[in-house]
Amino acid sequence: MALPEDHKSAVLPSVGFDKTIEEEVIEPFIEHHAGRFFKAQEGIEDIDQVHRIEAKNVITDIDWHSHEEETRAEFKYVYEHVMRRAEKRDGQTRQMAYAITFDRLLTTKTCEETDIQFETMTLAGEPILYYLKLDLGDIIAEVRDYLQ
Repeated sequence: MALPEDHKSAVLPSVGFDKTIEEEVIEPFIEHHAGRFFKAQEGIEDIDQVHRIEAKNVITDIDWHSHEEETRAEFKYVYEHVMRRAEKRDGQTRQMAYAITFDRLLTTKTCEETDIQFETMTLAGEPILYYLKLDLGDIIAEVRDYLQ
């Protein structure tokens, strides 16, 4: 299976569902888990305050370190996708974004309160992007429950 041409990562799979299932099952599932994570990890009550990177725009550590120039990520990626909704408050730039991954090797930390595996991309020592690992089997189970 080839990835769509507008997919940023050469190694991150893209998973798609029917539009109705995406809207009624997948989005609420992701928002629920991400919301729990950010409340526990960062004290953020409203998940809408955190920018979710579209699946086709997610890249991984492999993309940053690729030996192939045409697949290597450029730093402008951070500005175009991660820092898209950055705001300046009290002289500080605030930014929080997240991306969903199924890659257990990418997510080396575990949130003690939610048991969600995660990793961060940092800028000047501050997290600007969280990779949250969700289990594809759990997502499919949620879809199956919805359809029955």
